[in-house]
Amino acid sequence: VAISKEEQKAMDELRYALKQYGDIQNLFESHSNQIDDAVANMKSVVDQEMERITQMLIKRNESLHNQIDGWKSSKLENMDKRISILIQHQQTLKSTLNECDELLTN
Repeated sequence: VAISKEEQKAMDELRYALKQYGDIQNLFESHSNQIDDAVANMKSVVDQEMERITQMLIKRNESLHNQIDGWKSSKLENMDKRISILIQHQQTLKSTLNECDELLTN
């Protein structure tokens, strides 16, 4: 069947429109893939930054705990010294009391 030039032109225009549609669809698919890649990259960057921040916070937490433990140790050492001094004074007072009792009873 022979087709006229107008019909051929219309068929060519339809083929061209179909090709353009396919090109546009490919472009959107490519853009969608680029979006997926960008999302994956951004999430990876966020994950890495969160890991860095988490590690920094863990180290800071450990440092603060060490400082607190040091403060506690210093306070306990100071308290032990004071208790030792109190015990010495208590022994001196007991000894003095015993001497006084001996003097009074003899």
